[in-house]
Amino acid sequence: MNRLKFTTTSHVFGDCTQRFSVAYDGILTVKEFIDIVLKENQDEWGYIGIKCKGEIFGNPKCEYSKGKLLYEMTEDVLTKNIVDVTAQGGWTRVDYLIEI
Repeated sequence: MNRLKFTTTSHVFGDCTQRFSVAYDGILTVKEFIDIVLKENQDEWGYIGIKCKGEIFGNPKCEYSKGKLLYEMTEDVLTKNIVDVTAQGGWTRVDYLIEI
């Protein structure tokens, strides 16, 4: 069972991507969210970042590919609770922005 639920919030852009609102049950930390993405979406790749004005992929951010992190965020960020998550993607690339 998938813990993440995606709702389309935009039209399909010229590069065949769309924006999404990402819903989840309960309260998640950044680490728990990343673990879910890696487990449930093993064919995806992209960035998972903390929402930061002026930063497209967030700051700080980590890159993931095929169920593995290519580099991690610091522990102080990983332990924070999530307020909201949005995503943009298509095909197998999905970038996530987390508000904490």
